Amino acid sequence: MKKNGFTLIETIIAITIAGVISSMLFVVITTGIDSWGFLRGQKKLMQEVKGVLIRMTKEIRRVKSNSSSNIITFTPGDFKFVDIDDNMIEYKRNGANLERNGSILLSGIASPDGLHFTYLDGSGNVATIESNINVVQFNLVVQDGKNVVRLSSGAGIRNR
Repeated sequence: MKKNGFTLIETIIAITIAGVISSMLFVVITTGIDSWGFLRGQKKLMQEVKGVLIRMTKEIRRVKSNSSSNIITFTPGDFKFVDIDDNMIEYKRNGANLERNGSILLSGIASPDGLHFTYLDGSGNVATIESNINVVQFNLVVQDGKNVVRLSSGAGIRNR
């Protein structure tokens, strides 16, 4: 007798093997898509935080340097100063937001040290009075879902 076709067992084995291979491919493709989404979000967040750091660095460099009264507030979470154009500028944390003069500059600041200022004198030691501040260092930690970006920068105050 001549056999045409497949037996039931051969068909079941073929379907099982195809199912295992398909599920492995599904896992690989899903992992790749998840990784792509994570990296896309990380890149977007990094660009946003970097832009804010560049702006802060430029503005802090412009602190008016002729008098110590131009640095109004200098705490770890708040820096308020007068720039060379006599504009009052304040960077502070308000909840999960970084604010510049009361307007939200960046959202998603991590808690508790998502924004941290350090004030240094000419020797690199922590400055305790505003007239000794030569350098302002600042750290930002921003979180958006699974994406976390930690960046630091610093700015030397002109003519100090």
